[in-house]
Amino acid sequence: HQRTHVNLVTLVADGNDAGARASQDRRYTPQARGTYGITNCIESRHSSYPANDGSISVSRPLFLAICLLLSGIVFGIFIRQPQVNRFQAAMFLKMVQGTAPKPYVQRVLLPVTVRLIAAATPAGTRAATNEWLQGRRSLQRILDTRRWDPEYAFEHAVGMALMYLSLVGFAYALRHFFTGVFRAPGVFADSVCLVALLGVPPFFRYYSHVYDLPNLLLFALALALMVRRRWGLFLLVFAAATLNKETAVLLTMLFVIHFWSEQRMDRRSFTRLVLLQVCIFVSFQLAISWAFRNNPGRFLFVHLFDHNIDLLQAYSFTSAVMLLGVVVAIMYKWSEKPAFLRHGLWIAVPLVLICVVFGYLDEWRDYYEVYPVVVLLLSHTTACILGIELTNIEGEAGPDQEPPERLRTSA
Repeated sequence: HQRTHVNLVTLVADGNDAGARASQDRRYTPQARGTYGITNCIESRHSSYPANDGSISVSRPLFLAICLLLSGIVFGIFIRQPQVNRFQAAMFLKMVQGTAPKPYVQRVLLPVTVRLIAAATPAGTRAATNEWLQGRRSLQRILDTRRWDPEYAFEHAVGMALMYLSLVGFAYALRHFFTGVFRAPGVFADSVCLVALLGVPPFFRYYSHVYDLPNLLLFALALALMVRRRWGLFLLVFAAATLNKETAVLLTMLFVIHFWSEQRMDRRSFTRLVLLQVCIFVSFQLAISWAFRNNPGRFLFVHLFDHNIDLLQAYSFTSAVMLLGVVVAIMYKWSEKPAFLRHGLWIAVPLVLICVVFGYLDEWRDYYEVYPVVVLLLSHTTACILGIELTNIEGEAGPDQEPPERLRTSA
């Protein structure tokens, strides 16, 4: 009996040692596949909020409180400078009523949501809300300075609430994205998301639009779901992102780049998911184009010669050094960064090319789509410099996914 007990203990210990060696082995073998699957099933229970490594993290109520506070500060800047209603063609009420010119009127997610909420609210409740808002002098001054129509105070209040909640949701979506790529100390993961929230105001340049903050939320959430392979939820978020802005097609581009390899996904699943995304995007965009076919405006405006040429000629040395510093920080230990983030940076290429000809190169709000990827790339660089250990997990391990890799993050 004692010999049997010793043999069992030895067998278990040997098995644990073998599993530990397999999880550190970068080669993905059929024998290791089962080990990764079992190990990840256990570890995935701890991969969501709070921390998944047993370290101390900010408590949920405190994290929520900080998110609400910082989101309020950021949102106050958002509506104050440069103001949502500063751009005449895409003023809030025109967007909600569907009278704005193209292409702005075609970003329908938030405006349609506001209209649906207003239609579902009893007329008496809307009237009482408008009367209450108009009766507050401080709020009335805000309505006047922001060029909001007091008659539609209820619609403005609903729209502002949705945009504010988009900021709060962005912080949580970014954390979901972070924990789908890295296993890290909880405080570090929390700090990355909160700092990223504070990094949003520099994007408020020239103009702010009603679809900007929802775009930030939806892209962060879609990236989190993509890396975690939650395809049902991903397609729902992708559909919402398509209604919000046509740049949702960049998610499909990233999907093709990252999952093209058969080591990550079999051809049948890959083809099915690509076709589903294409069908959603094309059908939604055709329906939106038909609905607003009589609105004035056009889809693209050329700004290469009336802004960007002058901008490039007047580019300062300080701006060039700052841009170079960001690029170096992103590229630091590039080969050790998760493949999904390296591939995700490709989103920036079409964004920059489009802005060169059809936008303002220095209108930072045009780069919201790649912001979550850049934040996580910089967080890896920060961890390397500070000596914080990260583990590349890139979602749940499965039969068509590479195993986790330990990232060397020593300075």
